[in-house]
Amino acid sequence: RSIPRNWQLTFVIDPHDNKPVHCGWVALSPPAPVSFAVWYRHAVLSDMTIPQVCRYVLDLEERFGERIHRRIMDPNFGQKIQGNTKTRVREDYARHGLSCIMAEDCLRAGHLRVRQWLHYDVNRPVGRDNFPLMYFSDELTTMIQSMERYAYAPGAGGKPALVGEAIPSEAYKDPCDLVRYFVMQNPDWAPPDYEMTGSGVLVPIRKGREYELNQ
Repeated sequence: RSIPRNWQLTFVIDPHDNKPVHCGWVALSPPAPVSFAVWYRHAVLSDMTIPQVCRYVLDLEERFGERIHRRIMDPNFGQKIQGNTKTRVREDYARHGLSCIMAEDCLRAGHLRVRQWLHYDVNRPVGRDNFPLMYFSDELTTMIQSMERYAYAPGAGGKPALVGEAIPSEAYKDPCDLVRYFVMQNPDWAPPDYEMTGSGVLVPIRKGREYELNQ
């Protein structure tokens, strides 16, 4: 699916070591008058090492000529120290070409933010003053199904969990976490001649070199 070149692309990853790695790509439109986001790719990578995941992602982006403005990683597993390397998972990904900023992981605030992005008045026609700010490509059936079926896990004995104790069910959770991590970064469109560094700094691209915005 073709993405306009002036849209800002973000890559989000939820890495794991004992279950598939989930990766998502989302495009943010220029403000007209507000920006909206479209998830256009979702990959579920099983039985891959960190170098293999990085190679898959980078090769895919290169094949489609994509320039990623921001990369976001699950902060929980991303900060985990690997037993064999004694380095953090995020450091191992960065060493193989995927430098990511750590996502904000406030669950309740994230749920509220996602609802805000998806909200519109269903009793009014969709139009310029009534539309959601986030969409999903029709091909992303796993992600769409996960968003539709995402729910809290039941409490003890199958009863509803107490307020403050509820946690999301593991079923359908991982694709939804990608969405939550994205919106919690307060995504804001930047001109196409800017990009995000691995440390999360937005820098202009000039004459092949990067300059801080305040210089």
